[in-house]
Amino acid sequence: MTKKIWRDTSHISRETKTPAPTAQTIGGRRVHTPTSPRGYKSDLDKMFDTGEVPDRFKDVVSGLNTASGQSAERQRLIRAARTAESHEDFEAAIRALVATYTLPDDEPLLIRMLDLSDEELLGLALDQLIEMDATRGLQKRSLIRPRLDTIAQLARTSHTRDLVDMLRERM
Repeated sequence: MTKKIWRDTSHISRETKTPAPTAQTIGGRRVHTPTSPRGYKSDLDKMFDTGEVPDRFKDVVSGLNTASGQSAERQRLIRAARTAESHEDFEAAIRALVATYTLPDDEPLLIRMLDLSDEELLGLALDQLIEMDATRGLQKRSLIRPRLDTIAQLARTSHTRDLVDMLRERM
């Protein structure tokens, strides 16, 4: 009995392979398959360049908004806070955000909140940073430490000082 080598059997696998899948329709919608990357890419480009969502992505986008609990209004408020240039605009955007929604797990935004003078907003930011550190760790500890010293010196309430101490212990 002779031993078959790879070259002898490779033609067999090529002959028995099924052809590559073509575009399929499910529920009247065209579904992405490996043979349609150009159309898929052009639809993605259209979505990100113009903001218009092609039909193939409408179910996915609506599902993302509902599944994550993120409303368009909350996203708009977060974006306003991130892009605020002045201290007053930033504080107003944060106040509008926390009036209706919870703070996002956005470390740069929370670090920027540590510069606010309102101890209620500071407490919310410190709570969120402590929770984030407990779940996945903070990445920008070197930016947080000096702010904690300043907050501890200027804090008027013991609650704020306690939150600062809890976050310091985690550093």
